[in-house]
Amino acid sequence: MRRVAALVLALGAGPALGADAPSFEAAVTLARKGEAPAAAAMFRALAEEDSVAAQANLAVMLARGQGLPQDDLEAAYWAWRARLGGEARAIALAEHLLTRLTDEARADLAERLATDLGEMSAAGDRAALLGLGRIAAQLRQPPDHAEALKWYSIAAALGVPGAASLRDILADEMPAADRLDVQAGAREAFAEWCGGLADGERPETCPGA
Repeated sequence: MRRVAALVLALGAGPALGADAPSFEAAVTLARKGEAPAAAAMFRALAEEDSVAAQANLAVMLARGQGLPQDDLEAAYWAWRARLGGEARAIALAEHLLTRLTDEARADLAERLATDLGEMSAAGDRAALLGLGRIAAQLRQPPDHAEALKWYSIAAALGVPGAASLRDILADEMPAADRLDVQAGAREAFAEWCGGLADGERPETCPGA
């Protein structure tokens, strides 16, 4: 786990993205002082409030077994939550932890993340739509490129950063008939997503908006 040990300082040194900064810095201070249980508890509380920096640090502590029993699957979950939430510093850890999982555990991880991001997207989180595509392309075995392209297309239409380039890469590699089928599916999925939103949250391009 030397690779994980090297990551912890880099992660802990960063800003508390989406978190209460004093609480995050207090957790980092506790971790550096060796008060792992208290630090892990604070990181977990912040992680559950969607702080990607706290999610990344919680993943490190779970991977190292500090403050909590070592748990590669739970560590992978929080590392991928952070990665899908835009925490670039979690990428290496998320990839490393996949190598410590069985195929069955990886499938379980993908399902858990898809459930979480599905709920987030249903609540109006547009970035979660991009995350659903990345789960299909990067975590599913084998990758489901049609499913990924569907979510990339919706996220790109809504202006989610990075979605358009991922959409175009997959679309250019897909036979025309398959691409058209995905586009039809994306149109239906977009209408369904719009229908689940409150009136004031629907984009102007939603049917009936």
